[in-house]
Amino acid sequence: MHNTTTDFRSTRLQKLSKGAWITTIVFKWLAWAAALAFIIIGSVIIAKGEKASGTALITSSVDAILGSFIILLLECILKELKEGNTPFTQKNADRIRNIARLQLGLFVWTIVRELFWPETLSLPELAANTESGSLVISRTEISFTPLLVCFIIYILALVFEYGVRLQTQA
Repeated sequence: MHNTTTDFRSTRLQKLSKGAWITTIVFKWLAWAAALAFIIIGSVIIAKGEKASGTALITSSVDAILGSFIILLLECILKELKEGNTPFTQKNADRIRNIARLQLGLFVWTIVRELFWPETLSLPELAANTESGSLVISRTEISFTPLLVCFIIYILALVFEYGVRLQTQA
């Protein structure tokens, strides 16, 4: 597969992709740092005897890890655009398809996490509002919006594959 660079060099798209590429690098490292922090803090909380809160925090680290892999794939696509290469390559179509798969994995993980480890937060400073002395907030919410986003991203991958075929024919 060859890359054509004539139409994409020195364009506004190339300049925007450079800024976006740098942003993805920052967000990727922030996501990995957040995942590591969630694991460490969750482990400390479990060691202090609050198993439910610690487990909820550790399971949230999986969200950050999956998100960082999505950002990593975006970073690869933006790096090619930054260098002036055409976005319509089979590698980019595969990357977009993998983003859709990761998004689907994130959706499934959210369901599993919410069913088995619902996040509960105990807020003793708001204890005056309850009779038992503490307020417990439980978050058990499953949204189907990420599934819709997954389908949209997958369709975008199909559009990129079609673009690759058209570019090859031209």
